[in-house]
Amino acid sequence: MAWRDLRASPGHSLAAILVIAAGTGAMNGVRSTAADFRSRMRGDARQWITGDVSVNVKELPDERQAAVLEGFARQGVERTLITESISMVSSDSTPDPAIASIKAVEPDRYPLYGEVELSPPIALGEALNEGTAVVSPDLLDRMQARIGDSLRVGRTVFRIAAAIAVEPDRFALAPDPLMRVILSRKGLDRTRIVRLGNSVGHRLAFRLPPGIEPSDYRARMEELFPQADVVDYRDPDPRAIASLDASVAFMNLGAWVALVAGSLGAGMAMYLHLRSRLDSVAIMKAVGGRSEQIVAAYAFQATGLALAGGVLGSGLGRVLERSFAALLERYLYFHLAIRWDWTIALEAIALSVIATLLATAVPLLNARTIPPGVLLRRQSWDGPAAPARRAAWIAAGFAVTGFGWMAARLMQSWRGGAMAMLCLTTGAAILLAGARGLLALTRWASPRHAPLARLSLNRRGHESRTMVAALAAGVALLSATRMAQVSISDAVARSLPMPGSDLYLIGAGAPQIEGLKKLLGSQPGVTGHVETAPVVWLRLAKINGVPIERLPGRIHRMRLATCGDREPPGARMADGRWWTSPPPAPMVIASNDTAQELNVSPGDELELAAPGRAIHARVAGIRHLNATENIWLGLTFNCGAFEGLNVFYHTGVAVGSDRVPEVRRAVSEEFPTVGIINRGELLAVIEGVAGRGMAMMRYLSLLVLLSGGILMSLIAAASNRIRLRETSILKSLGARRAKLIRLLLGEFGLQGVLAGTLGGLLGSALATVAVSAVLRRTVIAIEWRVLGAACVATPVLAIMAGWLATRRTLDHKPLETLRDE
Repeated sequence: MAWRDLRASPGHSLAAILVIAAGTGAMNGVRSTAADFRSRMRGDARQWITGDVSVNVKELPDERQAAVLEGFARQGVERTLITESISMVSSDSTPDPAIASIKAVEPDRYPLYGEVELSPPIALGEALNEGTAVVSPDLLDRMQARIGDSLRVGRTVFRIAAAIAVEPDRFALAPDPLMRVILSRKGLDRTRIVRLGNSVGHRLAFRLPPGIEPSDYRARMEELFPQADVVDYRDPDPRAIASLDASVAFMNLGAWVALVAGSLGAGMAMYLHLRSRLDSVAIMKAVGGRSEQIVAAYAFQATGLALAGGVLGSGLGRVLERSFAALLERYLYFHLAIRWDWTIALEAIALSVIATLLATAVPLLNARTIPPGVLLRRQSWDGPAAPARRAAWIAAGFAVTGFGWMAARLMQSWRGGAMAMLCLTTGAAILLAGARGLLALTRWASPRHAPLARLSLNRRGHESRTMVAALAAGVALLSATRMAQVSISDAVARSLPMPGSDLYLIGAGAPQIEGLKKLLGSQPGVTGHVETAPVVWLRLAKINGVPIERLPGRIHRMRLATCGDREPPGARMADGRWWTSPPPAPMVIASNDTAQELNVSPGDELELAAPGRAIHARVAGIRHLNATENIWLGLTFNCGAFEGLNVFYHTGVAVGSDRVPEVRRAVSEEFPTVGIINRGELLAVIEGVAGRGMAMMRYLSLLVLLSGGILMSLIAAASNRIRLRETSILKSLGARRAKLIRLLLGEFGLQGVLAGTLGGLLGSALATVAVSAVLRRTVIAIEWRVLGAACVATPVLAIMAGWLATRRTLDHKPLETLRDE
C-alpha cells in the first residue's frame, strides 16, 4: 500500500530523496575527511613530526649534548637535523624579491618516517645537493619559474630541481602559510642564513630502535635540552591537537546543519505529499482503516525515502570527501588516506533515517487526526483539533531533542549540542518571522508593482513563507562564510603590531638591527619612523616553583615573548598594573588568554628557560587582548629581562605606495636574509588562510542552498493545481503566453529578492556573532558586495527552480482545465 501510494507523487519522492542525499552526503564526506585528518595527526603522528621523538631548539647542540647524542646513536637511535628560517627569494623572471620559508635537511637521513614526494617523481636525495633546491608549486607561480630555472635565496643562486608534492612534516616546526624552499644542509651553509643571526629554528628528530620507550627517551631529551620543546608521536603539540579538535567539531557542525536541512526538506516533502493525498487518507479511514495503519504506511514511506537518499548520499559523500581532501592537500602538502569506511557510511545513513523520521513526525501525526468528513466538507475544515496540535507539539519536542542529541554526538559535547540546537531553532524562528514580515510588506506594495505576484505570494496555502525561509537559510550560510572571511582578514589587519607600517621586516638579528634602521632611514620613500619590536623564544619551565610536567592539563612550553618599558597607548588591563619605570627584576604582563591557560594572576612567579640562563619573572598584570594580538603579545617583559639573550627584531616602516618595490629591493640587497613582506601581501596571506578555513563551510552552505532550491521547486509544483486554474482563467480573459510567463517569473523573482535580502542580512548577523566570538571583541561583519550578490543571484535561482516546476501549467488548454477534463 505504501509503495502504491508513493508512486502517485513521484516528484515529491524524488525531491525528498535529493534533499536527504545532500544532507547525508555532507555528513559522510565531512566525517570521512575529519577521520582521515585525525588519523594523520594522531594515529600517524610519526610522519607529522618525522620521528618517534622530536626536540625543537633555537640553538644547535653544544659539545656535551652532541656527545650524549652520539652515545645514543651507538645504541641504534637514528637522528636527523632539520633547520627552518625565512629569507627573500627571487628569480630571473621576477627580480622583485618575495618572502619564503627556508627548510634545510639531510637528504640521506630525512625524513625518518613518511616520504617527500616530488614532481617530477625523483628521490629527494637525487634532487638535493649544495647547488639545488626543491620548491612549493606556489613559489613557481609567484616567481614565474619552471623546473631547471635559477632561484636566488638571499644572494645565493640555486637551480630548481623539482616541485614539492607531499611534505609529511609541513607544520612540525613552522606553521606558516609562506612559500616553501627545501635545501640541503650544505646549501643552507652557502646562504649564511644561520651565521647572519636570523631567527632560526632547529628540530632534532629521532627514530628509536625496539626496546627504547618513547616516553623514557623523551624524558632524557628534556633533561639534556632544558631549553627545548620536546614532543613524541603519542603526545604531539597540544595546541595543534586543540586546533585539530576545534576544526573537526566545526566541520561536523556544518555537516549536521546540512543533514538537518535535508531532513526538514524531506519532512516538508512528506507534508506536501500528505496534503495532496487527503482524499486517499479520508477514503481509507471511511472504509475502516485505522489511524495506526495509515501512520505506519506513511512512516514506512519516509523510511524508504530516507534509505534511498542515504544510499545516494553515500556516493555523494565520496565525491565531497575527495573535494575536501584535495582542498586540504593544496595547503598541507600531504596526502590524506581516501579510503571507504563502511562504518561512517552506515552511520550517516542511520542518522539520515532518524533525522527524517524526526522531521516527518508532525505531518505523520496530523495524518492520524484527519477526519473522514474532510473529503466532503473540505472547505469547512480548519485544521487539526486541539489533541492533534498537542501531539504535534510533543512530536516537535522529540524532534528538537533528537537533533540536539545528534549535534552533541558529532561535536562530542552536550553543551555544544545544546548551543547548536538553540542557535538552529532561534535561526529558524528568525527566518520564518522575517519571511512572514517581508511577505506582509508586499501586501502594502503599490498595485502597479507586480500585482499578481504580490497576491500570489500571500494566497492561502501557498507556503510562501516556507519557500522564502528555505532559500534564505542557504543564502545566510553562504554569505556568512564570505563575510566572516573578509571580516577576519580586516580585523587581523587592524590588530597587526606597528600600525601604519607598509613594510614588515621579520627576523633581523641583533647585529643587523642598527644597520637596518640606518638603511631604512636613508631611503627616500620612507615616510615615517622605523618601529622595532624585540622578540625571543623562551621555554616555560615552572609556575610558582612547580614544574610544568606536574601541572594538570596540557600546557604548551615554547613561548614567543616581547618586551617594552612603557605601557602602550590604549592598553586595557584586566588585573594588576603596568610598571611605571623599568623594574630592577624581570616582570611580565600576560594576556588574558595566556593567564587563563597558565592559571596565573598578578603576583605569581614564572620560570622560563633561555639558552644559557633562566628567567624568574613575577606577573605584574593581566592585559585584555584579542585572539590575533595574543599571538605576539601573549607575554610582555620589561626589556631588562632580555639582556644577554639572542634577541630578534620585527621591524615596521611606513613607505609611500609607489616606493615599496624600490625600498624592498634596497633592503634585500643589503640584508638578503631578512624576510620582507608588504602590507598587501600580508593581508593576502591572511585572507588566503581564512579562505581555506571557510571553503569547506562554503561547500556545505551550497548543499543547504541546493536543498532550499529543491524544496522551493517542490512547493511550487504542489501548487500547480491552483496555479493551473488561475492561468486558465487568465487565458480565457485574453492573457497571452508572454504575459503569463512574466507573471510567473515575477512571482518567483520576488520570492528570490525577499530570500536574498533576508538571507544576506541574517548572514551578516551570523558572521558578526561568529567573528566576534573568535576574536573576542565586537566586529561588525557586513560586506555590501556580498549582500548585493545575494540579492542578485538568489532571484535567478528562485526563477530557475520555480520555472522548472510550473512551466507545464502554461501548456494546458483553458476549457479542459475549467471543465476538469
